[in-house]
Amino acid sequence: MSNTKEIRNMKEDIELTEEQREIIVGTLLGDCHLETQNNGQTYRLLVEQSKKQHGPFVMHLYEKFKPLVRTPPVEKKNNLSFKTLSIGPLRYYGQIFYQEGKKVVPKNIHKYLTDRSLAYWYMDDGALKGKDRSGKRIHTESFTKEEVYTLRDILISKGIDTSVNAQNRIYKGVNKCYHILYITASGDKMFTERIRPYVIDCMLYKL
Repeated sequence: MSNTKEIRNMKEDIELTEEQREIIVGTLLGDCHLETQNNGQTYRLLVEQSKKQHGPFVMHLYEKFKPLVRTPPVEKKNNLSFKTLSIGPLRYYGQIFYQEGKKVVPKNIHKYLTDRSLAYWYMDDGALKGKDRSGKRIHTESFTKEEVYTLRDILISKGIDTSVNAQNRIYKGVNKCYHILYITASGDKMFTERIRPYVIDCMLYKL
């Protein structure tokens, strides 16, 4: 069987598991991306993180998506990355997470932000707040003010006290006001209880 035919057969047989779907939502809110090469008919998931900081996390994600991947993670400069095959089941996420090529917070994100999704979002793009570890922050600089407040409201609806911090600084070469989510000290216990069952060992330091 030729490689082309083998890949085509693989793509036709692929179905996303519920766990994979929840991980996709969480990591797309973070640093992962979707890419299409055929005007949105199919998409592939791109995972890339600092090898030093998140290397084990990338390998964990690779194991979760291994049936969708043909090439193991590769090291480039200081990063570790892999990408899935371009498949139809990712199309829906491409449609709701992207507008004119720009990543956005889906209008129906409240339907998909499960505890597992929250955990992967935090592992991907979250950190402890301050030296006293009183609360947590999630980097949402790439989203608009309105989108960040939407995410805040969803967390509050889950019983997690959350605030938005506006900061003027340079992010990815652009100096402007960015909005970052903060899990407050009073919301930290509920947040941690929700995500802890899904946080992998190498990320426990973030709790």
